[in-house]
Amino acid sequence: MSQLTPEQREALRAEAMRRALAIVDRYAPPLLFLLAFAARLFAATAVRFPALDDPAYYLKVAENLAAGRGLTIGTLWGYLVAMPAVTHASNEHWMPLASLVLAPFFAAFGPSFPLAQTVGAAIGSLLAPLGWVLARQVLAGHERWRGFAAFTGVFVAFNPLLIYQAVTGDSAVSFAVLGALMAVLASGFALRTNLGALLTGLVAGFSYLARAEGLLLAAVLLVWLWLQTDGSDRMRRTALCLAGVLAVALPWWLRNAAAFGTPMPVPSLLLMAVPDYAALFHYPGSTSGGFATAELGKQVTLRLEGFGTNVSVLFWWLFPAAPLALVGAFQLWTSPALRTNLALAAALFLATALLFPVLTINGTFYHAAGAIIPILALLSGYGLFVTARALARRFAPNTASLFGQLLCAGAVVLQLFQLGSALDLTAEGHQVWERQFAVAAEWLASQPAGAVMSNQPNTLHYVTGRPAIMLPLPDPPEVAHEVAQRYGATHLVAFWELGPFGATSHYPDALKDATGFEEVFARDGVTVYRIR
Repeated sequence: MSQLTPEQREALRAEAMRRALAIVDRYAPPLLFLLAFAARLFAATAVRFPALDDPAYYLKVAENLAAGRGLTIGTLWGYLVAMPAVTHASNEHWMPLASLVLAPFFAAFGPSFPLAQTVGAAIGSLLAPLGWVLARQVLAGHERWRGFAAFTGVFVAFNPLLIYQAVTGDSAVSFAVLGALMAVLASGFALRTNLGALLTGLVAGFSYLARAEGLLLAAVLLVWLWLQTDGSDRMRRTALCLAGVLAVALPWWLRNAAAFGTPMPVPSLLLMAVPDYAALFHYPGSTSGGFATAELGKQVTLRLEGFGTNVSVLFWWLFPAAPLALVGAFQLWTSPALRTNLALAAALFLATALLFPVLTINGTFYHAAGAIIPILALLSGYGLFVTARALARRFAPNTASLFGQLLCAGAVVLQLFQLGSALDLTAEGHQVWERQFAVAAEWLASQPAGAVMSNQPNTLHYVTGRPAIMLPLPDPPEVAHEVAQRYGATHLVAFWELGPFGATSHYPDALKDATGFEEVFARDGVTVYRIR
């Protein structure tokens, strides 16, 4: 080495650095996946029971698929779509992808919640390497892109809410991965090649099968692709992208038309106009009238509340650096890949709040936001870094960059503390749910087989296997009795302490003197009424 000239030594150092960076680029994505997977498997030990309502639905449909019963479910979650019986074709409201993914694993190894958690953990872990790829796209040519890519991947790997969604059986995890993948493809591959446009459309179509918000992202994608391409490429690639979307969505619409008589069974205009969440569970077949819709003033208020809900959701997802995402976006605005991601993120944020405010206030954006968390995590980290560096330059210019790096590292460490504290609370909450549904299952085991009514029908059906129908929450007890008679429910199994479904003006107080309901059991937060 001493015989080499300074130029030769510099060339050797440059070559060594190039090889080292090539190794980092090759192994960072799989290492981020393994890191995220380990975090999710660890978190799964604290979640021994699925989250209420939605996940139980997906799990039960997956069990039915694995058993050869097809896309069927034994619950009536609500009455937006008229059903002749409690057991019926599934997914009139919730989308099928979560169940379709789980079904082959259930068929091969037997249905179990730990298996569903492992599958969800593996799917959710893909977000971490996607965060790396996305950062590389947005920061193309930036000297520090690997550092920010690592921050994005690690932030996603340890994000408590992303971890929770991955291990509870929810469809949010599949939607998050497909939405983020769509953004990555739309930022480059879709713009450059016909195959890329087609593949991006297919991914968008599958995101729709994960959650209905995927159709919104697909529409924005098509408009964006049209605006970002020129000449003959514009028509060809937009058409190929649309073909990819329809290749997935059209068979699903045909299935719905065969099963329910319409491609989209739940009326979207109704979902836009309802005054509150309880209105979704009204029984229109009774003598109590049609669905209530909110007046204009209430509609405006709901949309403002939906907007505020979405802002608070982002604060929770990106704590503590959420506001600094705006700084990062301003700093990186010239990046074409960033503008693509922000177009999709803005559409998801605004459409959920403005079009479906009641659903958004009750969790729609929370379940859909995972798709845009990688880009927002990158912007938050970048904003934190440049803000910290700018402040440090006033006091210690030589350590300004180091200070920015330390604050980014501190944000990740804080996230680890959040995760640790959240797991304790999560474990406690899920243990309460598990105990309450075990109590209900034990009591029902001594009763004759038959349908039951509940304010948690999906989870009760998942635990007991009994057909279950939703208590029509906005309606009086006489309507609930009419619904029970219509579908042959013999008991009302109520979990008044669990979630918004028990928070109504009618129940449980209205049942104390209600004709046709007799309280026969109460223990550990479970109350059972015999329906006479």
